[in-house]
Amino acid sequence: MAEKIAIGGHAGHQVAKFLAAFSVVLGAAELIWPSGFTAFLGLAGLETLIMIYGVREIVAGIGLFTMPRCRSGWALFRAAGDVLDILTVLYAFVGPNPPITNIAIALVLLIGVTVIDIWCANSLRQQKAMAHESAAYSDRSGVPGGPAQ
Repeated sequence: MAEKIAIGGHAGHQVAKFLAAFSVVLGAAELIWPSGFTAFLGLAGLETLIMIYGVREIVAGIGLFTMPRCRSGWALFRAAGDVLDILTVLYAFVGPNPPITNIAIALVLLIGVTVIDIWCANSLRQQKAMAHESAAYSDRSGVPGGPAQ
């Protein structure tokens, strides 16, 4: 049953590895330089929140790297984090003199990454389901030539 490969299955694993590396790098940046993120978005005073988001990113990246059987779950965890990030960036609009261009850039990037995370999770889940389907032995008798002989 080697010909049964989920659409985007192999690509899903490659994208998951890229997302894992991206998560670790982004999370480290959020931990090291939270004031840069808050200044860019007009969210001064939320540096601790950005650092917490950094920890979340690193955990998601490590999960994607080290737990291949659970990659779809980790990709969904990233997508849920993306929703939190989007809500946080939207919160920047209520501040005095929000940097509209910077907020728009961040929202476009976040929405794009969210779509990639969801695609990746679905691709990995589909591949896992097809692998389980091809491993089912209910249609096999174990008798050469089948049970009719």
